[in-house]
Amino acid sequence: MEILKEIEKTPLSSKKFIAWAVSGFLWKAFLLCALFFGANVSVLLLTVGLVMFLDILYIGSQTALDTLVRYAAIIRGGKDV
Repeated sequence: MEILKEIEKTPLSSKKFIAWAVSGFLWKAFLLCALFFGANVSVLLLTVGLVMFLDILYIGSQTALDTLVRYAAIIRGGKDV
């Protein structure tokens, strides 16, 4: 199907992916700084838990969105509206 080829993007052409990658880098930098300056263990655990939760939400929402777009493309049969 040609419509699926039009929908597919490389990761670096997606603004959401770039924002997620920058966010991942920044929270890891925060953790390194927190460890270096001797932050409380509860702060570190809260940060890791929150980032894991947000990553799971991001991946789940992207998967759901991709599924819906592909389903709509298949139902439409590749015809332009």
